[in-house]
Order: sequence, then structure tokens, then C-alpha cells
Amino acid sequence: MAVTIKSEQGKEFSGSFEYYCDDATDIPSLPTDALAGSSAIIIDTGDILMLNSKGEWKKW
Repeated sequence: MAVTIKSEQGKEFSGSFEYYCDDATDIPSLPTDALAGSSAIIIDTGDILMLNSKGEWKKW
């Protein structure tokens, strides 16, 4: 299933992967070779991370 997220500034990110983490300590275990635009939700804090084209998970 494809995921498309659009920011308030009109930036659109598409990817095919969603990941869920219990807390921020799980972030290092997220794959860095997934499609750019993949998202990860940190359940403990509700933060959303987005994988950029450099393979870095950044807070959305």
C-alpha cells in the first residue's frame, strides 16, 4: 500500500512503508535503505519520522 503525506507547505512525500516503534530507543533499528518518504511513528511520544533521500530519519 502506498503512503502519501502532504505537509502544510505543500510538500508531498510518497513511500510504501510505515514503521511503528515503541519509543525513541528503537529509532536506530529502523532501516535506512527503505524508500525515501517512508514514515515511522513513535508510539510513546506520537512523533512521526520521515526517511529522507540520504537515508536519514528526520522528525516530521
